Amino acid sequence: MNLKELINLIQKRPGVFVEEERLDYVYYLVCGHLGCNLKNKMNYKEDLNFSSFFPRWLLIWVRDHVDKNYELRTLVWYHIIEDVTNTDSEALELFFKLCDEFFQLDEETLQEIIDADDELDDEDNEES
Repeated sequence: MNLKELINLIQKRPGVFVEEERLDYVYYLVCGHLGCNLKNKMNYKEDLNFSSFFPRWLLIWVRDHVDKNYELRTLVWYHIIEDVTNTDSEALELFFKLCDEFFQLDEETLQEIIDADDELDDEDNEES
């Protein structure tokens, strides 16, 4: 099973997968699933894209949609989501919404988004 399928199942019935509906619990489940698929050489494109792009894409999304001055404390995606939400249920809801959006993007589009953000970072650093 690829990560996208797992996340869809968790969204439908979170209590089946985690004892409490908390994003950090889902994070550890996702990490375990990714690690298991990697160890068993199940190289699903969705898994690789999530591992490679999701944390950076999330940071860009937060800066574009929530707080353009968001200061990154870690590139651990569940910390970023917790920073911009007020409750566990809000954090989970946002995570599922963002995953739906993320999994609709292809790898080329993701890379373009990240490259464009890198260019903006470079411009900001030059102005400083």
